[in-house]
Amino acid sequence: MQDLGSHVYSNNQDWETQDKRDQKYYALRDSLVEGLEGIDKHFYGAYYDARILELGRKDGLFRLRLEDYAMPEFVEIVAGLCGVAVQEIKSEVELTFHNVVYYTTLAAQPDGVIRFFRYDQPGDSDYLYRDWFVRQDGRLQWIAELSPCLPTRRGRGLLTVGPFLVIDCHSVSVDDHRESWLRMNVSPALADLWAEYWSAFRSPGTGSYLAPAAFSAFCEARGLAREILFPSL
Repeated sequence: MQDLGSHVYSNNQDWETQDKRDQKYYALRDSLVEGLEGIDKHFYGAYYDARILELGRKDGLFRLRLEDYAMPEFVEIVAGLCGVAVQEIKSEVELTFHNVVYYTTLAAQPDGVIRFFRYDQPGDSDYLYRDWFVRQDGRLQWIAELSPCLPTRRGRGLLTVGPFLVIDCHSVSVDDHRESWLRMNVSPALADLWAEYWSAFRSPGTGSYLAPAAFSAFCEARGLAREILFPSL
């Protein structure tokens, strides 16, 4: 099996190219566009490595359903501190783009050529990598880089970066089902703890990683009562 890492970053020049791309991304991330007030925490890397479950366009709407890993990891850590285990955790978020004029998917091939292709059936290993917005002619354009360096299932060889999903829309809304799932299936106390954690530590562009030291301090300051957080376990 080919080493995908060496395929992309085979020398120092490749790493320098990646670093330049990262710097451009950070500049876009730090200059939030108008129209995202109140929902910006759900973008700019918030769902890095979230699995793409479903996507599609219908009646002017484009919906993208994701399975986020941050909340399950949060629950597993809290459960471990309480000495219990949660067997099944459902962590879904749905992004809806309104009044969509177009969407497309493109990718840079190993030969450097940009090619467009249809992408409407995500596979088991398709993930969101990072994303950003630009505003053009009064409309929003969302650009999302999907799992990098994945072998395509369509006989097009290896993708060096991307592919990229581009959506032109008027506005965006978010349905975050994670807190409600915790509230209904585990406990209101754990749902509140998650909501507080997400609000306190999730800011645009920082991603949804759990910093162990900060997380431990966060939990210790609030105390962990197993019978309240996990009443059925």
